[in-house]
Amino acid sequence: MSVSKKFDIRRPIAALRNLGSIKIGLFVVLVVLTTLAFKQGIRTETSFSVGDRWQKETLVAESEFPIYKSVDSLQVERQRVRDSVEPIFYIFPDARQQTRVAADSISALLDIAFDAYTDYLVGARRDTIAAGNDPALVSFSESTIEDSLRFMELRLQVPIRLSDPAWRLLGWDYALRSPDMPTATRFAPVNPPLFERILNAIASRSQRLQLQGALDVPIDSIRAPYLTVRDTLEQTFSRRPTTEVVGQNSARERIQVWLEETVLPEGSSLTSAAIAQFIESVFTPSLIYQSIPTELRRTEAEAQIIPVRGMVAEGEEIVRNGELITAEIKQKLDSLERERGSELPERQERLQFIGQILLALTMIGIFALFLRNARPSIYSSNKSMILLSLLYAGTVISFAAVIRLAPPEFMYAVPVVIVSVLLTVIFDSRLALLGTLALAIVGGFLLHSDFTYTWATLIGGAFAAFSARSLRNRGQLFLTAAFAFGGYALAFVTVWLYEGIVWSSIWEHLLFAGIGSFLLVTAYPFVWVLERIFDITTDLRLLELSDTNHPLLRELMQRAPGTLNHSIQVSSLAGSVADAVGANTLLTRVGALYHDVGKLSSPEYFIENQAGGVNPHDDLQPEESAQIIISHVTKGTELGERYGLPSKVLHLVASHHGTTRTEYFFQRAVEQSKASGTALEESVFRYPGPRPQSKEAGILLLTDTVEAASRTMQDVTAEKLQELVDRLVTHKVASGQLDETGLTFRDIPLIKKVLQDQLMAIHHVRVSYPEMSNS
Repeated sequence: MSVSKKFDIRRPIAALRNLGSIKIGLFVVLVVLTTLAFKQGIRTETSFSVGDRWQKETLVAESEFPIYKSVDSLQVERQRVRDSVEPIFYIFPDARQQTRVAADSISALLDIAFDAYTDYLVGARRDTIAAGNDPALVSFSESTIEDSLRFMELRLQVPIRLSDPAWRLLGWDYALRSPDMPTATRFAPVNPPLFERILNAIASRSQRLQLQGALDVPIDSIRAPYLTVRDTLEQTFSRRPTTEVVGQNSARERIQVWLEETVLPEGSSLTSAAIAQFIESVFTPSLIYQSIPTELRRTEAEAQIIPVRGMVAEGEEIVRNGELITAEIKQKLDSLERERGSELPERQERLQFIGQILLALTMIGIFALFLRNARPSIYSSNKSMILLSLLYAGTVISFAAVIRLAPPEFMYAVPVVIVSVLLTVIFDSRLALLGTLALAIVGGFLLHSDFTYTWATLIGGAFAAFSARSLRNRGQLFLTAAFAFGGYALAFVTVWLYEGIVWSSIWEHLLFAGIGSFLLVTAYPFVWVLERIFDITTDLRLLELSDTNHPLLRELMQRAPGTLNHSIQVSSLAGSVADAVGANTLLTRVGALYHDVGKLSSPEYFIENQAGGVNPHDDLQPEESAQIIISHVTKGTELGERYGLPSKVLHLVASHHGTTRTEYFFQRAVEQSKASGTALEESVFRYPGPRPQSKEAGILLLTDTVEAASRTMQDVTAEKLQELVDRLVTHKVASGQLDETGLTFRDIPLIKKVLQDQLMAIHHVRVSYPEMSNS
């Protein structure tokens, strides 16, 4: 029973108005969104995976239909057929001649280039001798420089790209055979230059491989045991074993190995890269791959694949109720859907659509009724309803995206547990549990009545919600994520033991559930953003505000230390009272810390900051003093808004005096009015309000009044404190200040007792016991 409650016809009218366009609009949008999340007109027989149990009635074939091969098996068969098709090559008849011509052409160009190099060496040697073999005095002649430039120019005409050391090595080898070289180097070799021997060897070896069959593609790109060879001159086709021909890379490797073993001198510094350049410039394949005819042949072979591997007879049992779905059964179900067509008949599609609308209406309607009856404060707040709608809509949109763009297992990665935690932190765990249940049911229906998903999501979300009830810092989110993952694991093990689902599919589900659980660590930024956008007062935000290092409290400490000390005492008293009557202890404590911040505008006018000095009120009229005292409420609210205090805390600041009077200055004004015979305006001495609208605000009003009054007491005793508390609390109740707080007559004695006990402890008062008689 409330302290005071009068029936007011305006309340039900206001409630009806509150049902207005915003809530109706949200309801309609959410119903439409939920309905559109379903994939319209899709059959549901094949929504099960291998390892699941068939939960529907036994399915019997109404007519004969073929069993189609699975997509994976067809893909494997197509690849096998493609690999078995013989690729087509044509003989390049001029390969041997082109190889010889290339070698001779490169040899001629190198002869010319190295002649210039030899001339350069001879000239450089002559210039060096002329300088007395002193390198510091050498000055190359114009002819020597011209020979050097000519060599560099001729190098560019050779279709081989060699490094400078390779050019010098081959050039020196060539120059040794020149009669113009100095006497010390005139012992010229009798064999041809090294580059000529390399080119001749490459041409000779290439021609042998060309006779064997040198391909222009790697040999490992051919999977067929034979290849078809077309002779364009004879207009004939022949077959050759793949093992008897040489691939492009293999042919070059063979030539290079042969060169290193037979032509290059032992210890030669000519690099493999240089040798590869020679081979690349000379070697010509003799068998050229024909991609278009080969691909045509493969396409014709693929067309011969039969996509059916059996038949299901009319009346044959496809799957029994409760039977474990094997790969064989899954293929029959897929074939049945394909035979029927993936889309439903028009009439059945309409019925399915109506069912989806009814599901959305039921889920959202039940949730709305719960809010209206069990959480009226949330239901009456448009901000809260919009927030709940956004959380629901965001999750359903994620569901819709997953079922259209990803495999069903990805549904477990949708972080429903984040919604569970947000609802717990922002509202309460019971609301979070109901919200999780609603999302789990919707998600299960989107997966075609997947009980495993619904069960696992409900348990995982419930574990997350209950572990987040005492969330006080970001680090706890990791523990909450672990609880959520544990809930998923427990649910999966339960289903595995009960239904006998294949363990491999459980692991797959658990992997994606782990991803969704891990995303819980991102919940803290969501909470921070939602607090600011929707003006939400969570325990996390209240804990931040309870830190005395908050800028506003630091300013209070510096400019009004007496007020801060009073606020801390009131915070401690109010927290004890709130805990005793079941109010929000943290909100009450924080509201008490900030309730008098408005005194910062003129701290010297409040007795707790005067420290026995001059009282400025002595020079003011009672009306002026009252206005200064009263103004600390409105200025405190303005200051709190400037510092971003949440609305619940601001309400405690604005209502901590309710609509009471500044009694001291009012009585002074009454005395002056009687003496002067002037009229007195009582409203000047009354706080503007509002009256407290919550238990926490009512507790703060009582605690602030009692604590302030107890500071003025002399010779404090338990009896005096009891009389003070009883008188002040009774007066506040009688004046109607607590009518709208939700505090009951059962709470009032409890509040009095807690205040008496706490004040006795603060003032170190002992209870006086009666003296015992001598008898």
